Amino acid sequence: MTTKPHFSAVESSIFKFLRLQPDSLIYLVGGAVRDELFGKPSHDLDFVVSGNVFVVARALADYLHGFFYILDNDRKYARVIYETANTERHVIDFAPVLAGDLEKDLRARDFTINAIAREINSREGQLIDPCGGINDLQKKILRPCSSTCFRDDPVRIIRVARFVASYGLQPSPQVTDLVPLSISGLSSISQERKRDEFFKMLDGKNVVQGLSILYDMGVLQQFLPELTSLINFPQGSPHIHNGWQHTLQAMQYCELMANHVQLREQFDHSMPMVVDIFRLLDEYQNDLRTDFGSHLVFERSRRILFLFAALYHDVGKPLDSAVEQSGRYRYPHHQVLGAEKMRRRAVTLALSRVEVQWLQRFVAHHMDLHDVVLEDDQDQRSALFRFYQAAKDTTPFVALFSLADLLATYGDAIPQQRWQLGLSRCRLALQGWYDCHQELVDPKLYFNGDELQQHFGIKPGKQLGALLISLKEAQAAGRVRSKQAAEQWLRKKISDLKE
Repeated sequence: MTTKPHFSAVESSIFKFLRLQPDSLIYLVGGAVRDELFGKPSHDLDFVVSGNVFVVARALADYLHGFFYILDNDRKYARVIYETANTERHVIDFAPVLAGDLEKDLRARDFTINAIAREINSREGQLIDPCGGINDLQKKILRPCSSTCFRDDPVRIIRVARFVASYGLQPSPQVTDLVPLSISGLSSISQERKRDEFFKMLDGKNVVQGLSILYDMGVLQQFLPELTSLINFPQGSPHIHNGWQHTLQAMQYCELMANHVQLREQFDHSMPMVVDIFRLLDEYQNDLRTDFGSHLVFERSRRILFLFAALYHDVGKPLDSAVEQSGRYRYPHHQVLGAEKMRRRAVTLALSRVEVQWLQRFVAHHMDLHDVVLEDDQDQRSALFRFYQAAKDTTPFVALFSLADLLATYGDAIPQQRWQLGLSRCRLALQGWYDCHQELVDPKLYFNGDELQQHFGIKPGKQLGALLISLKEAQAAGRVRSKQAAEQWLRKKISDLKE
């Protein structure tokens, strides 16, 4: 770890501009300083200003050709958002120095590792560290700035899990002693704030460790209580784990996949099935990386939604009645039941409408790929089309999850034939989605809705919509390959419907 300033060209350009602002002392604070010292990249910068916050922030927005927002007019909080040439979004927040006293400002923060400031008005970039955060970073200790840390803001309890898991820190005795005294205060914190802290943990590293920490502290039981029904839930054969351990194992594989795609992390994994997954990911590296990093809303990437949906994928099982067949136990309704649980939780967390739909769709269809036949080519293409229609834009994530789910079910004892079957289905789903989208997912219809009404006398309504979907499936399956064949197919289909 180094205390010498080391920033990207873009960040250095920002600092150089801010040094020129008159009548203002400006300090970089919080996570950006912590991550810089820790050697981690950070796209978000936080500044405190001794001067006019809005003037400084607006001037930077103009300089970067970015956007300026007032977050809180009374407290003088502002934000600048800008995109680099490679469409990377950066968020820069500005706030006044607390009571005009920088040391008081830093001591009022959550943990010592976040209570370090770097002066940017000089090239030397002097560090101000009144709480000993640099020493704690070097020793990898998570220590609160004060004995009232969690009482002042109970949401900081969720941050404990993120920092311990993502940064490999050891909680200090103060953390261990103080958390139980303030855990009840979480109930007074808004769902949105708890959600944001939790999702930051999902966007970090060692997510399963973070979840285990939240459970051990009693946070998970209070924040996401429906998950507790999976604890010690016996799933039966062929599952080798109870419901909760299965979920954590599936999430472990999901994080491995996400990290391999986004961070190009390589693992010398002893499990040959994981090596198979990495090879498959490499085939679609660019497409998957784009999808994992994409957003339905600015604040949350699909990577976060993927892991959140994986966490809830089996939450419907304890609500379902198991069906035993030849010594194997199935839960035929758990997807529908779990999707409703997922929807309710997503709404409670005030996620956007499109995010709620995405999460609900993922859980509702997370098992569908297992039913795709791999024998007759037309039947296979038809089944894939129905899968795409149901899963929609969750398709690549559901496909990858099907492999994580398989490994979490069987472990390394999975029969080779079963594994190869799952791997083939996942590859087919990705291939169709990325390489044959216009052919298999969304083929251009030989007859559109207006033409069906004009040429076949079909009135607007459910029958018209059903015919269009059926025609699209017939084209995707290869049963209809021309306009003439489509006309013949439609006349027979309409005739059958009349009988």
